[in-house]
This record gives sequence, structure tokens and C-alpha cells, in this order.
Amino acid sequence: MQAYFVIWSGEHCQYWMEDSYGYTSNINHAGFFSTDEAQQILSSAGADKQLELIEYQPNSLRLKLRAIRRSHV
Repeated sequence: MQAYFVIWSGEHCQYWMEDSYGYTSNINHAGFFSTDEAQQILSSAGADKQLELIEYQPNSLRLKLRAIRRSHV
């Protein structure tokens, strides 16, 4: 099973949304990222962003919606 992560912004005290469309306090609205995607985001952000990876297991509906969105890009 693939690991996924949400990204917590200590700077904004909220989670990152999908495709960097802002922030949300609701983890169910947060974007979720593969290990590689999450590590890339962390490595490109400055320490002032205070980003933290939190392991997250999306439900099957969120996984399907993500796959559909990404197939249309």
C-alpha cells in the first residue's frame, strides 16, 4: 500500500490544499501527496514555512477522485 501525506504549515497553522490552492483547517479538504511529492515540496520550501509531513490514509473515494483529476491534466 502506498504511503500518502498531508502537509501541515506551521506558518499558517493549516493544511496545504491540493495543487497549492491555499490552506484549510479541515484535514478532509487537505491535499494529500505521495512520499516523493511531499519530499519535493519540503525540499523546495524555506524553513520559515515550518512544514511538517503527517501520514494520511485517504478513503477510496478520495483516491478515485485524485486519479480522475490527474488523468485530465
